[in-house]
Amino acid sequence: MTFDEAKKFLEQADYSSLADHTFGDTEFGWTLDGKYIADGYHSSRRDTCRVTIFGADTRFEGNEAKLLMGVGKTRHYARNDGEP
Repeated sequence: MTFDEAKKFLEQADYSSLADHTFGDTEFGWTLDGKYIADGYHSSRRDTCRVTIFGADTRFEGNEAKLLMGVGKTRHYARNDGEP
């Protein structure tokens, strides 16, 4: 799956993220029709990012993965560091 194909696929899905501002990392994922289709991780301290799309055996890292963060038709954000 190319980057453009992945972006188009993820644009159809619901995006959610769980951020921990204390450690500077974010876990995120996508669901489509109630099924978990992809996940990712971003660390601002190590400047790493990855996105894995299940079933397509596709993984993006670095800048391409950062560009996929937040792609999706519905976005849900939460924090797990004790802040509201």
